[in-house]
Amino acid sequence: MNAVLGESLTVTASPGTVNFALATNGPAIGSAPIAITTAWALGSGRTSVNLVAYFTTASALTDGAGHNIPPANVSGSVNGGAFTPFFTIGPFSVLRVFSQAIAAGSYNSSRNDSLNLKIDTTGLGLPVGTYTGVLNIQALAL
Repeated sequence: MNAVLGESLTVTASPGTVNFALATNGPAIGSAPIAITTAWALGSGRTSVNLVAYFTTASALTDGAGHNIPPANVSGSVNGGAFTPFFTIGPFSVLRVFSQAIAAGSYNSSRNDSLNLKIDTTGLGLPVGTYTGVLNIQALAL
């Protein structure tokens, strides 16, 4: 007989869209937190599972007419903690949701997290409009 159990690492997140009633010059909290489930079945050579949320562009949100909200004006609250701004690493702006060490007994597991978002328009001088953007959520096994 031959039986193979391959590695897997999956992320599910909902809702798919978070809405904001932006303030003219101040913070606005998202309409709902993002519920995130991360599940993994990993080999014994792995030592941690990490989950990050990130933007891949210089603008977190844009109205398509040259008016932008930079990632520095977006912050996240993980599991009800303090809001933390996204930080820039090269071309990306990243927020770590979690980093969890794994060892014998936790190579096959899952966890649930909540990510609430806030956009602060202070000092941006944005015109009225609809601003859209994409937040990526990715798990990494190290």
